[in-house]
Order: sequence, then structure tokens, then C-alpha cells
Amino acid sequence: MNTILKVILVLFLILPIQQINANQSKQYNDLPLTVSNKRLFVAEDVHKDFIKIAKRNSGSLKTEDQDDNELPLTNKFLKRNILETNQEERIFGDMLQINANVTINGQSFIVQVDTGSSLMAIPMIGCNACAGRKNVYDPKLSNSSTLLNCGHDKCRGSGSAPPQCKKHANPNCDFQILYGDGSRVSGHVFTDTVTLSGLSGKASFGANIIEQGQFEYPRADGIIGFSRSTNPKSIPTVFHTLVQENGIPNVFGIYLDQEGGGSLSLGELNPALYKGDILYTPLADVDTLFYTVAAKGFKIANETVDPDLLGTIIIDSGSTALSFSNEAHNSFIRHLKTHYCHIPGVCSRPNVIEGGHCYKDGSLVEKFPNIEFELDGGIKIVIPPTNYLAKTHFEKGVFGYCFLIDKNEAGSSIFGDVFMRGFYTVFDNENDRIGFAVGNSTSTQFKEVGNMVSGVEATVTDEERVQSSSSDSLILLKPLSSISSVIILTVVYLTLTLYP
Repeated sequence: MNTILKVILVLFLILPIQQINANQSKQYNDLPLTVSNKRLFVAEDVHKDFIKIAKRNSGSLKTEDQDDNELPLTNKFLKRNILETNQEERIFGDMLQINANVTINGQSFIVQVDTGSSLMAIPMIGCNACAGRKNVYDPKLSNSSTLLNCGHDKCRGSGSAPPQCKKHANPNCDFQILYGDGSRVSGHVFTDTVTLSGLSGKASFGANIIEQGQFEYPRADGIIGFSRSTNPKSIPTVFHTLVQENGIPNVFGIYLDQEGGGSLSLGELNPALYKGDILYTPLADVDTLFYTVAAKGFKIANETVDPDLLGTIIIDSGSTALSFSNEAHNSFIRHLKTHYCHIPGVCSRPNVIEGGHCYKDGSLVEKFPNIEFELDGGIKIVIPPTNYLAKTHFEKGVFGYCFLIDKNEAGSSIFGDVFMRGFYTVFDNENDRIGFAVGNSTSTQFKEVGNMVSGVEATVTDEERVQSSSSDSLILLKPLSSISSVIILTVVYLTLTLYP
């Protein structure tokens, strides 16, 4: 009997090791990501514990005739402003953004990766704001470029508005996208060979002729949407086209580290980017273009808050902040002002949580509470204060720690990069779900604690609960990893061998 058990154990030992070796040698469609400032921020005044900050009126350096009375950075610059129900929602004045490289038939561009919008929009040669810009799309340089005509079946809406060419008797397919900060882009819709991390396909995108307000430049050339392609009246995302033409799964993963970098996995998930298993929560609404999830639990330190206050949660890489719904935001601020007034900048002036100021160094950050969310399916995610009081780079080498929890006036919450940092976040369109795993980072801020079984929390000691609510760590309660399983099986095999 022991012999049979030994054979079974050997098989269980060999298979995980073979899988680990296969994962290490396999090539994945990973695209490097960088996190950069969305606008140029200036330290207007630096004193004891605080930095008073000002926002430039544009992304460029200050000009001689620019007014010295700069507009202070307040939370309204971190707000997602909803325009109309049929229009794109965009963050106005977010501090950071995720950028990646894309190639259109040999022409290279830096684009913002945005899971909250659908259309890729890049500047076209001769556009009104293109003077002095290196990266502009020139259809004449591509032998596969096609300007869509108005009657083409691919001439569809941008996600912000339907094409206007039929209304104005224009022969060429047009698009426009309106943003909450008053900016907009408009132009023509082209198809061309688009390449992301070695995957190519003939995709539709917008070439900007008019750019008004603060679009992407100089922090990026344009934007690439990774939302769900659920609306047949809208142009499919570039990734949706790559999925269809390359036969890859409609799945992608985003890993963001704390050092301003990360990776975007297309089609196949890279085990080298995360620890243990990926835990999934179902999408709350499969018909919208947004990636929405539902909260079943919400805690600030050890205080339980009604999770229904959060409303529908949108996971959005195009946003920086944790933008709580109005009532959830009020609960969070009330908790801080009840329990954390001993921290400078919470109840006193200068005030960090009201905007306009950041902490000078990180020593006060550790005094703030962790935030715990339980998502549908039993996944518990703990966000440490080092995520929502983010280290931010300002002009002249100045760094500050800025409060990135905002209020969303709508009844929903938007979880941006602050929520995603430290995690490998999986957007699984094949199975209408979102997954989370702890990122494979060497940072001491990332821990793996507790156990999960089939997405439901197993027994966790009271001590572990206290640690998960008080330690300055990013935590995902999760099952045992494959390596842990191998170790356990090895011990059992040796026991049977030594004591037959």
C-alpha cells in the first residue's frame, strides 16, 4: 500500500515542478509599463512637515508672462466628472498615469493605458496642437493605412458620441471624445496595423485633427482604451481586435509596482509577475464597458462600514485616486477626524486631506489606517496608507506624500492605480470576472497571509486579523502556493519512506 502511495506522491511532486520550469522558460506577451506624472507639479512652499503645491496651467515649463497666482491642487483635480450617460467618463487632473508603447506600422507612440475608455486616440500629422511634436501619425508612411468612409460598417461611435459624418454629409468617418475637464479631441477614424508587444492586427483608431484643452501631451502622445467591447455601436478596442486576429484569450493583466514601473500581460498571464494563485470576483455588470465589482465588506482599520455605501465599484487604470462615493467618502473622512486628529494635517492647518498640501516625508504616512475591502466571492484586499498617501515627484527634485482619496459625486466608486498598486490585476473578459494576486515584488510592503479555499476565507487566527488590520502591508488572503504544496508532499513522501 505504501508503495502505491509513494508512486502517487512522486507524480504529484513532478508535475508542479515541471509546470514551474515550463513557466520560467515560456515567452509571454508582456509590455513594460511606466507610471509618470500627469501634469507638472510645483512645490510652491516647503516648510516643517508640509509641501504647499501648485498646478501648472499646462504641461510645459512656466513662461515669462504666466501669472504667478497658480491654481492650487485640490481634490477637485482628482475627480471623475460624468458628462452624459452616453459619453466617456474621464479623470480630470489625476496626478499619475500608466504609459506603454504602441507601434502603428513602424510609427511609435507612447499611450496611456486606460481600462475606463475604449478608443485609441493619437495625434495626426498637421493637427492643431502638433507643432514641435515628434510622434504624430502620418498615413502616407504606412502601406496598410485606410481612412474609413462614412458608410463603412466599422464607422461607429467613440464611446463618447456617435459619428457626425452622415449628419454633416462628410464622406470620411469622424469621431469626437469629450472629457470632464472641458478638453476634447476629434478627427478621422483609420484602420492600420497596430502592434502591442509583438501582437499585430488591423485595428480601428482615432487620429486627432483637433485637440482642445489638456489632452495627453507631453506626458504621452495619446491614449489606448482597454475597456470591455460590449457596445456594438462603438468601435472595438485595439486589444479586442488583437484577440480576434491572433486567437489569444480575451484576458489581460496589469501589474504595478511601487517604483513607477510594471507590466501589461496580453492574452496569457505571466506567473513570474505574481505570487500564489489568482483569486477572482465576478463582474457586477456585464453589459457596461466598465469593469465593475461589488463590495461585501468595508473596514477602516478595525471599524466596519456599510459596504453598500460604496455603490458599484469601477476598477479603472486611467484613474489615480480611490474615489469613493459621496457617503463612503464622508464615512472615511469622519473616521480620520475622529481617530487620527493627533496626526498633523488631518484636523489642523495646513490640511492634507482637503488638498493643496502634501506631507514632506513619509514618517507620518505610517500612522494612517489600512483600508480593507471584501469583494463578492470572499476576496479580502487590504490597502496600506503607503498606497493612498502616494510618493509624488515635483519640480526640482522635490518629493511629497499626497492624499489620493477623493469623492465621486455619483453613487459609484472608482478604484484607480492607488488600489491596483502592488497587485497583479486580471481583466478576464472570457469569464466576466476580475482577478487579484499579490505582485511578485521584493518590497517589504507586500505580504501574503491567511488562507483561502475556493475564494472563501478559511480559518484565520485573531492574531492574523489584528496583523492584517494594523500592519503597513498590502495583503491578499489567498490559498497555498504550488511551492508550498510541493514542500508538504515532499515531507509526506519522506515520512512514508523512513517509516514504512
